[in-house]
Amino acid sequence: MRGKSKSQKRAKPGDLVRVRRPEHSPVTEEHIGLFIETKETMIGAADDPAASFLVTRSVLVEGQLMQFNSPYWQFEVVSSSSG
Repeated sequence: MRGKSKSQKRAKPGDLVRVRRPEHSPVTEEHIGLFIETKETMIGAADDPAASFLVTRSVLVEGQLMQFNSPYWQFEVVSSSSG
């Protein structure tokens, strides 16, 4: 099996990432910055089968720490910090 393309790689701290709204969104917006971390917050009780996770990714964009919720934003690794 071949390796993942840059756009399919999971972002690691220090990676340069492109963040943009999905294509079907009526708003066009894009940011490029350094990936910091991913946080997963459980919504609902742990024993609730309907519970879900809110996934928030933090990215440093032009000196400002910004947070983006999935799946409302698409992420692409532009350059990996580990080569």
